[in-house]
Amino acid sequence: MSLWARFERWLGSPRLSWRAAAVGVGLSLPALGVGFVADDHFLRATSLGLNPPELSLATKWDLFRFYSGDPALFARWLELGIAPWWAPPDLKVAFWRPVASALHQLDFTLWPHSPALMHAHSLAWLGALVLAAGAMFRRLHAVAWVAALATLLFAVDDGHGLPTGWIANRNALIATCFAALTLWAHDRWRRDGWRPGALLSLGALGAGLLSGELALGALGGVLAHAWVFEKGTRARLGAALPALVLVAAWRVAHALLGYGAHGSGLYVDPLHSPLAFAVAVVERLPLLLFAQLGGLSSDLWAFVARPVGLALALLSALGCLVLGRGLFQLVRRDEVARFHALWLVLAVLPGCATFPNDRLLMVASLAGAGLVAQALAAWRAGGPISRRMALFLVAVHLIVAPLSLPARAGSMRVFAAASERSFGAVSHDLPGKTLIVVNAPDGLMCAQILAHGASLGIGLPARLRCLGVSRSPLVVSRTSERTLVLEARDGFFDGALDTLFRAPEIPWRVGEGPRLGAVTVTVGELTPAGRPKVLRAELDAPLESESHVFITWRGSRYVRFTPPGVGERVDLPAISMSDVLFGR
Repeated sequence: MSLWARFERWLGSPRLSWRAAAVGVGLSLPALGVGFVADDHFLRATSLGLNPPELSLATKWDLFRFYSGDPALFARWLELGIAPWWAPPDLKVAFWRPVASALHQLDFTLWPHSPALMHAHSLAWLGALVLAAGAMFRRLHAVAWVAALATLLFAVDDGHGLPTGWIANRNALIATCFAALTLWAHDRWRRDGWRPGALLSLGALGAGLLSGELALGALGGVLAHAWVFEKGTRARLGAALPALVLVAAWRVAHALLGYGAHGSGLYVDPLHSPLAFAVAVVERLPLLLFAQLGGLSSDLWAFVARPVGLALALLSALGCLVLGRGLFQLVRRDEVARFHALWLVLAVLPGCATFPNDRLLMVASLAGAGLVAQALAAWRAGGPISRRMALFLVAVHLIVAPLSLPARAGSMRVFAAASERSFGAVSHDLPGKTLIVVNAPDGLMCAQILAHGASLGIGLPARLRCLGVSRSPLVVSRTSERTLVLEARDGFFDGALDTLFRAPEIPWRVGEGPRLGAVTVTVGELTPAGRPKVLRAELDAPLESESHVFITWRGSRYVRFTPPGVGERVDLPAISMSDVLFGR
């Protein structure tokens, strides 16, 4: 018996879904050691009441409402330093995720100081998700071992590592679990005539939407199902209309309740900014599609310069063309493969509303696993899949992915360690003072200081001021007893993550900068690309005043910064992201 035949026999076990769930959870166990990281500290501080009320609009039952879009409220946050000086007054970043918020409250009620148990909670959702995916694949694939293969491919997908290993991103697991149940119930309704499936499908879709926006990918599955499996326009409309109406109602309520995104370059609301979304799709869609099928992680985009990011998008587009050519005949002939291919594209589209990252592919990975399984089954049967294509898919999805999953499940530990290192310089002497960050590697490493400090019980400063964000060499000069001038060789705000607080289409202007107490920052000069090159910081007291605490990023952490004397300068070296993430 050949190795592949033995593999097929193993896949034929009636307990394969449980085995696949055990494999997926087992490979993801490194998540247990990650701890709290990034947004986890914001959730913890809000849930446990550690955040002063003025520091957040979020509540324990509404944890993902970060910025409201209200200019009056924004002015207060600007003064405190919760919002950076370069953000637009109508900045909105708010997500409606009551189901996810409620499950976080369960964590913070039962085990508030145990991130390991919170990660175990996420692993339980991963296991449930694999079981739900298995049930869905058994509905869609006529051959049992092909459905089992799709389940296994989904279970070992290394793109699931970050949602499993990051407590704040658990919503992706929950939303995808409900997405799988949506398609399972919808298929039973439409192809078996099981009437309860209509209500169960809508209920699962609604629960998914209230867990996370990724559940919009389930609507893509419903639309693909109607297009491929239904016959005639009337039948297709009848199959898809209930889900379309539910999503439309969710979207209206979403807007009326003040949720959405505006003013941020990382989050683009398709309805509010359709042109910006269309531009984002051109770049981000191939990155995400090739990450799902070809294995080139889209996570790289956030850590490279803009030209390199565009080159990655072009490379991914070429990869998609090659894969598309190899799969074309299968998709044309096989309706199940056609369903998965169409669903894959539609499921990826909602993820284009934010920056490319493999964690956005949770729902898309359901479709991707089904398509790859169908392709390997076609190759096995002598169908229109070349041996080279089959070997590539096996290597990427059955060898590289499971080997990578443990590392990716524990990868947020790197960010947690970087965050912990960075707080060595800001852990004392802060209450009642103004904390001034001269330079940071990216906007998040500055903006999260307050939430992280509240979560760890560090005395918070009266206000926070982040002067600049640049990884290039910096010259800091002092022109008077109260004035600092910062000049970045390659300009400020040059990283992909720096667009979180300001969309790229918002132009910079010389002299721009809100007038604030304690510290006011204005733009002194622009680069040829139109980004700030020189920033001028005016303080309300001499720089030597005890009311100020200066820090800056150097190497792998924040360090205390001593301002130069009047007429003098200090040269700060370039910041390496490898040093930021891994230390030295």
